[in-house]
Amino acid sequence: MRLFGSPEVLLNGKPMRRLRSRKGISLLAHLALKSPAEVSRDWLCEALWPDSPPEQGRLSLRQSLVDLRKALADQAERIESPSGRSLRFCSDDTYVDVKRFEELIASGEPGPSELNELEAIYRGPLIADWFEPSLLNERDAFQAAYVKYLSRYAKRSLEAADYETAIRCLRDASAAAPLQESLHRKLMTALADSGNVSEAVQVFIRAKANLRERLGLEPDPQTVALYQALLQSMPPSPAVTVRTERQDRIPRPLTPLVGREEEVTQILNLLAERPLVTITGPGGVGKSRTSAEVARLAAESSAFPDGVQVVSLEDVVNPDLVADHLVRNLGVADKNMPSASLALRRHLGNKRALLVLDNCEHVLASANKIVEGLLRDCHGLKILAASREPLSLNGEQVFPISPLRFSGDGAPIQEIRTSPATDLFFQRARLVQPGLRSDDENVRWAAKICRALDGIPLAIELAAARLNILPIAEVSQRMENRLSLLQSSERSRHPRHKTMEAAIDASYQLLNEEEKQAFRQLSVFEGGFTLESAGAVLEGKDPLAVVSRLIDTSLVYVQEDHFSPVRYSMYSTLREFGLGRLTESGELESTRRRHADEMIRLTTEMRDRLVTAEQEHAVERLRSERGNWSSALKHCPDNDRFVRLVHLLVRFWLYTASLREAKRWLDATFLRSEGADAKLMAWIYSHACAIANARDESREGIELAKEAIRRAKELGERDVLTAALGNIGMAYRAVGDYESAYRALAESIEQCDGTEPPIIVARAYANLGRTATDAGRYDAAEEHFRRSFSMCPAADSPRDYLFALQGYAWAKIVRGSPEAAKPLLAEALHRLRGLDDAYLLSWVFISLGSICTVERRYPDAAICKQIVRQLEASLGFEVSYNAEERLLAEAELIATELGPAKLAQIAEQTKAWSTDVAIDYGLRACSLSSG
Repeated sequence: MRLFGSPEVLLNGKPMRRLRSRKGISLLAHLALKSPAEVSRDWLCEALWPDSPPEQGRLSLRQSLVDLRKALADQAERIESPSGRSLRFCSDDTYVDVKRFEELIASGEPGPSELNELEAIYRGPLIADWFEPSLLNERDAFQAAYVKYLSRYAKRSLEAADYETAIRCLRDASAAAPLQESLHRKLMTALADSGNVSEAVQVFIRAKANLRERLGLEPDPQTVALYQALLQSMPPSPAVTVRTERQDRIPRPLTPLVGREEEVTQILNLLAERPLVTITGPGGVGKSRTSAEVARLAAESSAFPDGVQVVSLEDVVNPDLVADHLVRNLGVADKNMPSASLALRRHLGNKRALLVLDNCEHVLASANKIVEGLLRDCHGLKILAASREPLSLNGEQVFPISPLRFSGDGAPIQEIRTSPATDLFFQRARLVQPGLRSDDENVRWAAKICRALDGIPLAIELAAARLNILPIAEVSQRMENRLSLLQSSERSRHPRHKTMEAAIDASYQLLNEEEKQAFRQLSVFEGGFTLESAGAVLEGKDPLAVVSRLIDTSLVYVQEDHFSPVRYSMYSTLREFGLGRLTESGELESTRRRHADEMIRLTTEMRDRLVTAEQEHAVERLRSERGNWSSALKHCPDNDRFVRLVHLLVRFWLYTASLREAKRWLDATFLRSEGADAKLMAWIYSHACAIANARDESREGIELAKEAIRRAKELGERDVLTAALGNIGMAYRAVGDYESAYRALAESIEQCDGTEPPIIVARAYANLGRTATDAGRYDAAEEHFRRSFSMCPAADSPRDYLFALQGYAWAKIVRGSPEAAKPLLAEALHRLRGLDDAYLLSWVFISLGSICTVERRYPDAAICKQIVRQLEASLGFEVSYNAEERLLAEAELIATELGPAKLAQIAEQTKAWSTDVAIDYGLRACSLSSG
């Protein structure tokens, strides 16, 4: 974890995914700085959201905490919650640069290796990319410690006549604290004593310009006196000149730059270290506008005394004329050189200047050659390039620029309102509709538009311009056909930026024919793809080579996804463009067929893993592929493929409680059964019963299972029969026919011949245990649950283990042993913390609420039931529990004991609780005794 300079968090060597808000990094910084001590949640709310009401601050903290834990993935447990009131970061086996910095500062007499390490660690102020008021004291303290350390080291070096090290330390110190004149004086003195008086003079000139620029002040008399003494000590020489003029050529922006503060700061920092920085990204993402802002700020600083020049190559048609174009635009005086390139190098010479080259991609080979020559011969020159693909030069620092951050669906309105994408939309929309209100309704419409456009600034601007003829709601509703909407009539726009389609086509035309075909074919993937899946669609092309080329041209990007192999994706507008070209080429149907086959292969593999120790990986992989298998189902070219894919997904839908989605696709299979495999259709009837059971529609489920059993027997398919008997058994249980349920479930187990995965049999025993519990056969129930545990350890299948564990706890409760159930529920809560399973979690809180009611802890019982309601709301359905009478009686008792006002207070108190907060509460409730 590196918090100095641009913050960076690496997980197993790979960058942590980008957080939804900067506050997540600030939160992590506070916890890391104070580790291993606990940090009060209230203090964090006040520090990070000082202007928010306490309740809003707590909500913001919970949201940032959830986002941060998700980003930390398998390291999320490092953020501990010792109590409901505090957080703590466990930094064991973690490299934290600020901690190592403190160790070095505290060491005795440092040597060269410690100096080198400290300079490498301190890459800039704490969290340098943005202003975080809550970290100001820490930022200033670290800076002061760093400067003090370097000053002491410089003093020791001067005493030993080691001018080189002393000057290096003083340069670093004055760069860290550029307004401390005493440091500049020490540096000037050291330079002069080493014989480099002219450089000492330049230090004064730069320091003076910096003071004027940032504070509007002149250097103090002591510094001026030193400067004058240095001037007097210099022999007259034509080599010593002080430049008084500089030339800047920067386009004047007509609109403010939105949401790029971090990127601009990072690029400026990189230019201080690298000779060549190239901003890359897809068309319309804002490369030109960002580079112009970097140029503007660079011109205002003292870093480039010979000027900042911006030259666009957009209108250069002939690559051989790039150098001539630069000669004209830079005002090169000596045009009688043998070549324009040589004239450029002679003109820029030893100037300390910044040259910004915009729109390099269509003349890339020429730009590459010219930049290479300039950097080789002009040692004071820095170059910032903006291009859809890198220049591919030695020493080039590539800086990919992403679309603007936008808020996810369901985010708090204030977060949506302040997101950069939404801000840009309203700023540009008001240019054509000045009276546009940013009320909650309009803000949500704007957020929906920005999400559909992936936060790409040009697309957002073009959509906002449409408000001159369409209301914002209608613009949002037309996002299904984005490209036809995203057009501009502004005469000042370059043709490439008048429509989003033209901007994308400019990148598309950079490809050869084989690469164009690959781009078109990959556009069938919705939500990303792996190299293996890409290879299945690309008809024999090398997926690594193809995808690498498309990444280079900013048409594909690397997707952040922790659970699956490395994934790649296209932005929605680029994908729509690719699908349009795929349709025109006549390749759409064959490509969709290959895509459907790949989804069948993948879901077959993942479905098999769902009943192994790799269950969680399979669940997350199928989640990450949701866009793809949904698209494959929607566009499936034939009925057999469609039915097969639905069959393969049912286990995933059950494990993730995606019941509405499952029912929708299962209902569709009955309309597309013609031509489908007979065994598959028997499976579909059995699956439909399982989904009906989960949706509390078990009477319908019994009829579906009967049809599945009939078909399975007719076909002689034992595996379908086994599953259908298990499903009809659970349907009978749900309607209270326990004898029929018991017989069906027992027969289902008898059908097993030992070839089934143990998890399948373990779940059957767990279902028998639940049925025995409902029938009052408690000894038998406990025996069935124990057999389930023995066949399905938690490590092999956490969800199936939890299914049995929760059922075992419920058996203890209804048997009258709530104390024995508490440790079982506590174990379930611990295991559910990182599992993201609202269905199982709701069952645990139903059980815990029942215990609290039995123990007359009515406020706790009410909180548990409120948590269940919120979990059910997230699921979109009520959880069926086969204990309606008991649970209704509990609810009536709680309402009578507490009254409406208290219940309303509890509902208000818990409505914004995150899953982590609810689990923390549940664990405390499990630890309490009766009374």
